[in-house]
Amino acid sequence: MLLLLALLLVSPIAKSYVNKHGKDLIGRELHVETLKVNLFKGQVRIYDLSVYEDDDKTVFFHFDTLDAAVKLRKLLGSELYVKHFTLANPKVRVLQEGDRFNFNSIIEHFASDEPDKPEDTTSSSWKLGFYNIRLTGGEVYYADAGSGSEWDLKNLNIKITGVYFDGSENTDAGVELQLADGGVLRTDASIKLDDNSFVVNLDLEKIAISNI
Repeated sequence: MLLLLALLLVSPIAKSYVNKHGKDLIGRELHVETLKVNLFKGQVRIYDLSVYEDDDKTVFFHFDTLDAAVKLRKLLGSELYVKHFTLANPKVRVLQEGDRFNFNSIIEHFASDEPDKPEDTTSSSWKLGFYNIRLTGGEVYYADAGSGSEWDLKNLNIKITGVYFDGSENTDAGVELQLADGGVLRTDASIKLDDNSFVVNLDLEKIAISNI
């Protein structure tokens, strides 16, 4: 009974912690409308997450839905196996002024005050597999205050069949970008990880000259 109660309380506790400790986690205010954790299935679902600017009011990044699941038993064999990862309608607003971006404070939050240590070149025994990765309805807005230039990429859709890091499996990926000012860029790639050979197809359709 106590175990069942603990499992039922995981989701509301996690949601409350994220909403109250956003600045501790990433240096910015965070708000999550719904967060569901299923420990039996190794699944996490997050709905309506917003990350705010330094003013704690303006939205810097938002998505409607994040749905991810892992095979828990694979972790016992030093393998992270992500069965699926879906991100729906993510929107990010990137602003630049000189050499500063509106996400610099997030980077600085994770920066260490300790002196750099020698890079660890020891190979890891962990295997990493990511499958059925989907991003739908994405939007990226970029503006440079110095030059006055703006980019607004909408309907960003990405589908990746699988990415596996141990050198024994192939990777396929496809990306479609639809520019707000007109035009579509589509790519698909097949990569053979054991010998680093690859094939990439690129398709441009009605790209507006203003984007270039």
